[in-house]
Amino acid sequence: MLNRSTPILVGLMMLAGMISFVVTFGSLDRGIGLEGAYQVHVTFDDASGLVTQSRVMLSGIPVGEITKIELDPDDPSRARVTLAIANHVKLFEGVLDPATGKYVNGASATRRQASLLGDYYVSVTPGIAGKVLTERDRIKNAVTEAGVEAIIGQMEKSTSVIFPKIEQIMDDVGVVTGSMRQAVGGEDGTQAIAEIRTNVIGASRDIAAISGGLRSFLDKKVFARGDSIRRIVGNLEQATATFRDTAGRVSGQLDTLMNDATHVTSDVRSFVDGQVDPDAADKPGTLTHTLTEFDRSIGTLQETLETGRSLAARVEQGEGSIGRLLTDTKLIDEAEAVIDDIREFTAIYGRLQVKVDLRSEYQYEADSMKHYVNFGLYPRPDKFYFFQLVADPQGAAKRRVTTTTTTAGDADPNVVVTDETKSNPEGLSFTAQFGKRWDWITLRYGLMESTGGVGFDMDFFNDALSMRFDLFDFSRSEWPRVRALAAWEFVKHVYVSAGVDDGVNAAHRDFFFGVGVRFDDDDIKSILPVVPSPM
Repeated sequence: MLNRSTPILVGLMMLAGMISFVVTFGSLDRGIGLEGAYQVHVTFDDASGLVTQSRVMLSGIPVGEITKIELDPDDPSRARVTLAIANHVKLFEGVLDPATGKYVNGASATRRQASLLGDYYVSVTPGIAGKVLTERDRIKNAVTEAGVEAIIGQMEKSTSVIFPKIEQIMDDVGVVTGSMRQAVGGEDGTQAIAEIRTNVIGASRDIAAISGGLRSFLDKKVFARGDSIRRIVGNLEQATATFRDTAGRVSGQLDTLMNDATHVTSDVRSFVDGQVDPDAADKPGTLTHTLTEFDRSIGTLQETLETGRSLAARVEQGEGSIGRLLTDTKLIDEAEAVIDDIREFTAIYGRLQVKVDLRSEYQYEADSMKHYVNFGLYPRPDKFYFFQLVADPQGAAKRRVTTTTTTAGDADPNVVVTDETKSNPEGLSFTAQFGKRWDWITLRYGLMESTGGVGFDMDFFNDALSMRFDLFDFSRSEWPRVRALAAWEFVKHVYVSAGVDDGVNAAHRDFFFGVGVRFDDDDIKSILPVVPSPM
């Protein structure tokens, strides 16, 4: 006898299954319950498998549902599907590509199969460019078939093309088989096949050796660096994602640039229209006004050319001062003679070399300083003019006679006593001499420190060592003034000097030593560019 509890358990299990079925399909029928969602629509070539309240997925996450499926009013051969999308999901329309007529970088909707039982849903991608879709807008990019269904549909469409090609291939195979039958038939064919077999075996062995070497190379060189390859691939994927984001941003910037270019083109067109307007001839700054003034200038220039042509004709005929100057050969010869004289005069001064010498000396006995500023003008290396400005503490000697009559004592009152004194007021003196040089010997004569004098110089070691002797001031009651000096240029342009002044007259003899600098016009030219000019 059967146990009565078994039928009761079976009945309870069936009842539980029926309740689970009703609850499950009832929850699916209610959808995801979106509140405050906005609706957009998309047009599919085929909406099979889609029903109202089917899911709308974004990256595998439900973001909406299908609210309505109907024929497209604009194209009744297609299906229009209305989608309710959650408010937090933003879809972009995309940017119209004029070349293809399609919207790029915009949202797209794809009909996908959820399982093999025929359940379908709509998968959307948000896009990255264009305006944000709002209520009742349209998703421009729609993909009706995807996945296995798309592959099967493509295969069905391809059969009409593939089968004729297969038949053609079979015909070609038949032709090749017949040719092979004729080629390999008989003993010659058998021998050829044997040779081919031998060659194939050898080639197989060579390929096996190459494969082994290639496998060893991949194991040691490539697969051992798998981490590096994975990093490279990862970097490429990251670079691709970055490029995709950058392309989306650049697309918007290009739209802005195109709009700006359109505005600029419009402004340029308006400017050009204003410039070439015939009514703008009296408006300064316009192109029409400029062309009008240019025409007037051309007319004035033509009149000037006519006047110049008339003057040239008169000059050619010898009329006027310029005509006589150009046609009178006597005037031309005299002008050429004057030019030659000026050329010779300037050539002399062009060859003139200037030497400057600055020297300061300490007078031992007088306990004072004496300063010299020397200028030498050299029209030729062996002839020169020497000028000197001297600040001398001794100055120029003067003689003063005082007469005194004695009236007391035993002295005769008629005797005149003469008292001679000399005064040496400090002052400036000037030297101007002409000089002539023979190798290392130089003679000078002329004015020496405001009195007549002559000089004798000796130069050695490329003028580094100089010895000078001066004889001047012959108006003294005693011996003339004799001065001897030796100078040594220890570095370029700088020298030291020492000597004796007034060495013949013991009462006025003094020893001195000093330092000086000397330079020529080449040195002056080199420092002139860096000397600041007064403003």
